[in-house]
Amino acid sequence: MGEGKNASPMGLYDIALGEKNRAYFVNKFQEFDQKGPGLKISWNWAAFFFGGIWALYRKMYGWFFAWWFVATVLTVFKTIPNALIQLILVTVAGAFWLGFAVFANSLYHSKIKARIAAANKAEPDATLVSGRLRARGGIHSWVPIVFGAIPVIGIVAAVALPAFLDKTNVQVASTQSEVTSPMPALAEAEPELPATSQLKPVDAGAANKQARTNRLTPEQVARNEWNRAENAAMNSFKNEGLDYRAKPALLAAYNTHLKALGADPKNERRDAAWFLNEAHRMTKGDLGIATKTPKLGIPVNPSSGLVFTNESADNYDGDRYISPAAPAAAPAVKELGPIDRWRYESCQQDASQAPTQTGVTVGLRICRKKFAQ
Repeated sequence: MGEGKNASPMGLYDIALGEKNRAYFVNKFQEFDQKGPGLKISWNWAAFFFGGIWALYRKMYGWFFAWWFVATVLTVFKTIPNALIQLILVTVAGAFWLGFAVFANSLYHSKIKARIAAANKAEPDATLVSGRLRARGGIHSWVPIVFGAIPVIGIVAAVALPAFLDKTNVQVASTQSEVTSPMPALAEAEPELPATSQLKPVDAGAANKQARTNRLTPEQVARNEWNRAENAAMNSFKNEGLDYRAKPALLAAYNTHLKALGADPKNERRDAAWFLNEAHRMTKGDLGIATKTPKLGIPVNPSSGLVFTNESADNYDGDRYISPAAPAAAPAVKELGPIDRWRYESCQQDASQAPTQTGVTVGLRICRKKFAQ
């Protein structure tokens, strides 16, 4: 087969098209040449599905920028709250899309013919025409790689970015909690720690070792141990019917005993669990908690010798016993899909790595709230 200006039209088509789908387009172009000038209807599925990307792949730069212009106009005007304008935009865009797919092969034929004509005109030497067509014809093989990678990157970002933000938010919240409230002991009326409640002296070596491992001071380790003991005690007391954190009046009475026990030199060797449980025992003694239930709404003096049940103590507001409100419905637990389940478990793992128990507690609380668990 000859090359250059002396080559047959089909031979020049072969050179200008390159290897990709060459036989298909050569047959189409031969049909178009037999029909004469003008656009010919010939559906192209690749042009229909990929539009401007297909045009760029086939080095039809003008049509690629035409697609880009149409997409830009749609993006700018789609925010206009006018039904007629929106209808016109959709109609024009749909007609452009379908029209491009219908005439894509014919448009590509015109482009290849123009490219061949330009090569024949630019190269006086016929042997150079083929080289020019090979250099400027063919396809852009990088286009499917680049545009194929974009959705993959988008999917990875959609999965990984929320997990990364969850981890960052948990770490920031844990850090802020540790700075602003290093000891979230008892709720509104937070008592001072008993001076001797920094665990038993026999645990001092373990506290120092843990402090060196976690880069914390012995005082911080002791405070963390107190927090853990206190949380465990509060949960145990709540199971008995005394939720101190939900009842400010009971909490104030409990804290009063806790401070008094801490100020007593005789308790110098006591550990945290003893202080918490002894204050609880004394508070129950003040309230006279036993078996008899007072009439609701009657003012009660804890020192009057009346005997109450655990349930009545839970409804004590500091002046009178009130009718308990109906229990609030438990929040619905959200059913998590595979991705959200993975994000929730990652959030829990990140929270559990906080350097202090306070950070762990706050981080886990944030995870449960964020994912409705």
